[in-house]
Amino acid sequence: MSLTMPILEELQLYSINKCPFESFEKWFEEALTKEENPSAFSLATATNNAVPSVRFLLFKGLQNYKFNFFTNKTSPKSQDLSKNPYAAMAFYWHKTGRQVRISGKVEEMNREMVEDYCSKRPRLSQVATYVSKQGQKLKSKNELIESFNQCLESFEGKNIPTPNHWTGYSVIPHEIEFFIYGEHRLNDRFLFEKKESESWEISRLAP
Repeated sequence: MSLTMPILEELQLYSINKCPFESFEKWFEEALTKEENPSAFSLATATNNAVPSVRFLLFKGLQNYKFNFFTNKTSPKSQDLSKNPYAAMAFYWHKTGRQVRISGKVEEMNREMVEDYCSKRPRLSQVATYVSKQGQKLKSKNELIESFNQCLESFEGKNIPTPNHWTGYSVIPHEIEFFIYGEHRLNDRFLFEKKESESWEISRLAP
């Protein structure tokens, strides 16, 4: 590779173009065919006093240039986001040797989108969502199982409504980084930064 090659030409070597969303979708589609759990990503949030917290979730699609996920509204992550509505996401795909890092502002989805998603989930997953007290302390596993079984029995033959504590969030990115693992740790990293003109500035980063 020529060291003077224009960056857009370099990007094409790694299935990246000047639109980071199209590039992410292309990478994600490839990951779906090769990775064991391509939808898994880490989500980092922080409180107002900047104490960070990170966990793994499942990615639920890119829509209107926003990265979506669902969770319990009373969970620690939701509590963080209510105070500090910014987060960072990271996808790691081992077999394709790639990462994608995303940072941006987070907004809560409208109720219609949340209910539409929940209604299409497997019934037992809907039950688990209904009894979810995510992040709260339990006396024992039996407490959780009993709640699950009671809910399953009470809604026998009925639709399970979307509980008020379940919601969805969308990350509106201001930075997206594409990372390709290279030989001898000479990794390739390309950073897309959102500018006020709604355009994206592209930079190569040192590994």
